[in-house]
Amino acid sequence: MKILKRRFLSALLIVVAGTFLPTTSQAATPYLNLHISINISPQAAAKVINLTCTPDSKNVPHAKSICRSLLQAGFKSFKPTPKNEACTMIYGGAQTATITGRWGHKVVNAQFSRTNGCEITRWANLSFLLGKF
Repeated sequence: MKILKRRFLSALLIVVAGTFLPTTSQAATPYLNLHISINISPQAAAKVINLTCTPDSKNVPHAKSICRSLLQAGFKSFKPTPKNEACTMIYGGAQTATITGRWGHKVVNAQFSRTNGCEITRWANLSFLLGKF
């Protein structure tokens, strides 16, 4: 009788624990919640996108593809250009973007522009999100 109770309790524990574990797709997809504001010129109204990345993302067109691309690009894509970085003095346009929100437990607060070669490269690395100009 004791053996039967132990087996039953062990099986019950496995079932209960399994209901709180993330599925494979949830474990592979960190939660992202981003507010993206893009200005194509100082006179134009900002285009605003609220992107939420979960296993069943559907809140913006092509959300799953964008979320996959963000995961491949990594959190480092939001890091600013280092202050001592030598950048080419090429003007890429008046476009600016601000991305705020959360990537898992990390806070995202990034500014993007096209004012020099370094900033153009940062923009290009996220062109799937910010657009191509």
